[in-house]
Amino acid sequence: MEQNRTNSRFGTLPREELAFLCEAVKDTPWRQVIENMDLPVLKQKQDWFINPRKGYPYRILPLVEKRLALDIGAGSGVISSTIAQDFSSVVAFDYLPELVTFMKKRFSEDGLKGIHLVRGDAVTLPFHEECFDLVIVNGVLEWVPDFVPKVNPCKAQIEFLTNVRALLRRKGMVGIAIENRLYYRHFQGMSPHGESSYTVILPRILTNLIRRLRKESQYRNYIYSYWGYRHLLKKAGYRNVQIYLVLPSYYDPHMIVSTQKRPSQAFFEEYFRDRFSENDETRFSKRVTYYLLNKMNLFRYLEHSFLITAEK
Repeated sequence: MEQNRTNSRFGTLPREELAFLCEAVKDTPWRQVIENMDLPVLKQKQDWFINPRKGYPYRILPLVEKRLALDIGAGSGVISSTIAQDFSSVVAFDYLPELVTFMKKRFSEDGLKGIHLVRGDAVTLPFHEECFDLVIVNGVLEWVPDFVPKVNPCKAQIEFLTNVRALLRRKGMVGIAIENRLYYRHFQGMSPHGESSYTVILPRILTNLIRRLRKESQYRNYIYSYWGYRHLLKKAGYRNVQIYLVLPSYYDPHMIVSTQKRPSQAFFEEYFRDRFSENDETRFSKRVTYYLLNKMNLFRYLEHSFLITAEK
C-alpha cells in the first residue's frame, strides 16, 4: 500500500514515519531520536531537523523591532529555535499535528519558553492584524495552492501573501525562501518537488495539457523566476522588495548574494566558471553557454534558491 505522505519544505514526508517519530520522542530526547532513527525517508533528512543555518538569513534582516515573529510552516522547529535568540516571542505555526507534537517536545527539552505553538493551515491564519514584526515563509509558498484546490494557484499565492501583509506591523517584513523556476538544472530535467522533468519551466498551459493527457492532476505547486516573484509581491501590496541568491540553497544557506548590485557580477563569473568548464564531451557547449550568460549578466537569475524580503 502506498504510504500516506504530506508536503513539506523538503518534498514529501511519510505520515507513518512522523507518527513513529512522535512516539519515539515521548520517552527519548529528541536529538537522540533524530541521530539514531532508522526511518527510510526521515533518516535522509536529519539536516531538516538540526541545521540552524536555515534560520540565519532571518536573523540579519534590518528590522526596526524584534518583538514578535511568525514562522509559517515551522515543520521541525529549527528556524523558530534559531530566531528565538533574537525575538521576545516566536509563534511556530504548522498544519500537521505530528510536527506540532514534535516541536512541543523539542522546545520544552531545549528550554525555549518564548516559542508558542499554533496549529492551523496557511490559508486561514488565525492571528490579529498588525501584530508581527517578521513573518517567515520558508519553503511554504509553493504548497499554498494545495489548501485551496478550486482557486487558481497564482491567485491563491497572492491572496496568501496579502493576508500575511495584513499581519505585519508598520515597517514589518516578510522573509520568503523558495526555489528559482529558472534554476539552470531545471533545463536539464531536474525536478524541485517530484514533478515530471521540465514541468516547472514549461508554460503552465502546456504543462497542464500534458498532465491531462497523462491523466495526472493539475500542476499547482507554482514557483517563479526572479521577475515572477517581484510581480507576485507587487500584486500583494508589498514595497521595497529585495531578492537575494541563497547559496548553495535555502535548505543549507552558506552565502547570501544580492542580485541587484552590479559589483556582484565578478562574484557570479567566478562562482559559475567551474560549472561550465567541466572536462567532458560537452565542455565546448558549456563554455559557449558560460560566455553568453556572462556577457548578458544573467548568472544571478539561474541559481537554485532565492531569499526574498519585502516591507509592509
